[in-house]
Amino acid sequence: MKSFAKKILNADKTQKRGAYLVGAAVFSNFFNLLYNAYLGRSISIENFALISLFGSILSLSDIPIGALGKTVTYKSAYLFGKYKQPATRFWKYLRGRSILLAVVITVAWLAIASQIANFFNIGSVLPILAFTPIWFFTIVASVDGGYLTGNLEFNYLATIAVIESVVKFVASFVLVILGFEKYVYAAVVFSTFVSFSLITIAAQRVKVVPEKAKTKAKEKFPAGFYLSSALTRISTVVYLSIDVVLAKHFLSQEQAGLYALLSLSGKMVFFAGYLFAQFILPIVSHKEGAGGSSRKVFYQLLAASFVSSFAAYVLFGALGFITMPLVFGSKALPIVPLISGYALSMVAFTIATNIVAFQQIKGKHLLPIVSFLLALVQILGINLYHNSMAAIANVMIVMGFVNLVVLGLLYMFESTYETVAINLYDFFEAFLPWKNQKNTRGLRILIFNWRDTKHMWAGGAEVYVHELAKQWVKEGNSVTLFCGNDRKSARNQTVDGVKVIRRGGFYTVYIWAALYYIFKFRKNFDVVVDSENGIPFFTPLFSTKPVLLLIHHVHQDVFISQMKFPLSYIGRFIEGKIMPFVYRNRTVITVSSSTKEEIVKNGIANEANIQIINPGIDLPSRKYKKTTYPSVVYVGRLKAYKNIDVAIHAFKKILKRLKNAEFWIVGEGDMGDILRDIVVEQSLTKKVKFFGKVTNSKKIELMSKAWVAVQPSQVEGWGITVIEANACKTPVVASDTNGLRDSIIDTRTGLLARVGDVNEFAAALNKILTNKSFRNTTSKNAFEWAKQFNWKNSANSFYLTAYEEVEARKSRFSFAKATTAFSRIISLF
Repeated sequence: MKSFAKKILNADKTQKRGAYLVGAAVFSNFFNLLYNAYLGRSISIENFALISLFGSILSLSDIPIGALGKTVTYKSAYLFGKYKQPATRFWKYLRGRSILLAVVITVAWLAIASQIANFFNIGSVLPILAFTPIWFFTIVASVDGGYLTGNLEFNYLATIAVIESVVKFVASFVLVILGFEKYVYAAVVFSTFVSFSLITIAAQRVKVVPEKAKTKAKEKFPAGFYLSSALTRISTVVYLSIDVVLAKHFLSQEQAGLYALLSLSGKMVFFAGYLFAQFILPIVSHKEGAGGSSRKVFYQLLAASFVSSFAAYVLFGALGFITMPLVFGSKALPIVPLISGYALSMVAFTIATNIVAFQQIKGKHLLPIVSFLLALVQILGINLYHNSMAAIANVMIVMGFVNLVVLGLLYMFESTYETVAINLYDFFEAFLPWKNQKNTRGLRILIFNWRDTKHMWAGGAEVYVHELAKQWVKEGNSVTLFCGNDRKSARNQTVDGVKVIRRGGFYTVYIWAALYYIFKFRKNFDVVVDSENGIPFFTPLFSTKPVLLLIHHVHQDVFISQMKFPLSYIGRFIEGKIMPFVYRNRTVITVSSSTKEEIVKNGIANEANIQIINPGIDLPSRKYKKTTYPSVVYVGRLKAYKNIDVAIHAFKKILKRLKNAEFWIVGEGDMGDILRDIVVEQSLTKKVKFFGKVTNSKKIELMSKAWVAVQPSQVEGWGITVIEANACKTPVVASDTNGLRDSIIDTRTGLLARVGDVNEFAAALNKILTNKSFRNTTSKNAFEWAKQFNWKNSANSFYLTAYEEVEARKSRFSFAKATTAFSRIISLF
């Protein structure tokens, strides 16, 4: 008991406020239940139908007004998470506009009050007129309430919810006791006014640091989020309230009143789930703004929402034959046969709406659109089947489960349908006209590469291509890079003057490359650079332009060690047999002497057709001091063939002597989680730090501060990060393998170790880390070695090769034309 109390006392402010809001919601819902139970027992069924109608109208108004509140909550929470400061300018701007909107709607409501009374068969226009101020109160309160929620001020919201529910119950009780039963709707108006007043006061009391607030630019209103919120509000209102409105329209007064009681049982289930679902929008949005992972907290809130709604189902659904007559008296007996199914469908609908809310926060609006379409189906269903209360209830039960199944499947298979949709879009776009690439100064160069530098798993191959392309653009050429997309970057983007077109994914990028070239690109480029990353794009099969095949390293051994049968043998066959045939007599560019030897050894190309163009680097402009303790850094993709686990195990060995050493791992990849597990298993969490993908400046800082860099990869074309580390005066311990044995001068700029040999890597690291004289010498040698490489020279060499290919093709074409013309002249004689 003491530990539980201590845990409560130590909870952070947001958790305490959240707990307060949950408690307040339970209390206010209990009072709302008393309110409905009291009125259900104390007033006529006709007057109860009028109260339910008021509630339904409020629910209808919640479509635009609630969407406004949700949008303010989302944006306020996101900005609060991002800046750690309430977005006061955003709130004040919207508040002013909301007041103006409230006045306009109030006037419009007054103008059509009599028509509304006639439509709902209300004998007097007075109830409609009495409802008028609610429009102003709810519109302005939605902005203020959204601002409070977005700033996680759950304590204010909790207090206001309690007060409003108590005021409504007490006001209704007083009106009935005093004999004003037919005016009991006035309690709704009065409680709404009290709530509006308190929310306004609370919003003004949100603490703001004036100095920080001044630095914030006015944020734009997220119109897209508002529109999708409106759609989700429609689906919620349709399920919770439109059925009551339609029942009032289609059924007799008595039947409509009974259906209102049935609907109330479902609402109690929904609102039980809302106890925790209400936190999804502010908490998840806040997480998104702060740049954190929001999926875990969403699943926690979703689980809590399910448990609370299911508990309510048990109470009011499964046991409804006991609880409903107990609460509402004998008049509830006709609805007992329908309660269980109706309440369970409400649990399903509750979970579905929570899933939609999460997707909306993530900026994915397909589910809100689908939920809206399902709402239209529900309205159609009630219009077709409304002969009795049971008929309408059955429509609602079916649609509750349909919502969960459809929306749940869309969420579960999100990546699948997104992939299909994106690829369909890419396919049809391939047939649209392409803006002609006009350039009078240089070549029009098209590069096909698996990825670009913005891709989450970009590596040295992508850096090589981009740096060359950037230099070519500076020299007056036009360059287009066609590559795959990880869905985290724009489909079309210009980066450093290079036009980047991202289509397809892991495999489909090769299909789209051929399709886009045939229908879009073939008349608009002078030369094609085909980058092989295990599998080339086979451009000679569909392009008549000069093609330069770029090979960073040969993948024959990688296919066997990293891929499963039969894909491993298919990959080896494509690279070793099909590729040499397709690219026979084509110029091949590679990045190191050892890779050239490997290409020739595997019969991929003739030695005479291969040219070596080493990668370059940019020398660091800023200097950093080395750490005061031994430090090791790895920079690159976290892939299996990179053998980073070897470096981790080797590092553990050197810790026996160098207990204060640290290992920094920089980069992202599909081995990230596995490597983190290894670190935990080896009890190295305090010594090994994962930085993820970092900025270039941060990468240079880490490389410069480290005593030694490590590159244990099984195979590399060259090893750009090796030369980058050298440029930071950091020697490198690497695998004695193709590419790396070219970028490292063994014993002079670093040390080479046998591939995968933990002991050799540990010994090499230990030598550099413990031998200061050797470390200083290799650092100086590494820096001098790195100065030999620069991107401008590499780009010029590559460009010259491309230019010669284009000119040679022109000469061959001109000679062919001349020969043809000469033949025709001879034929005349």
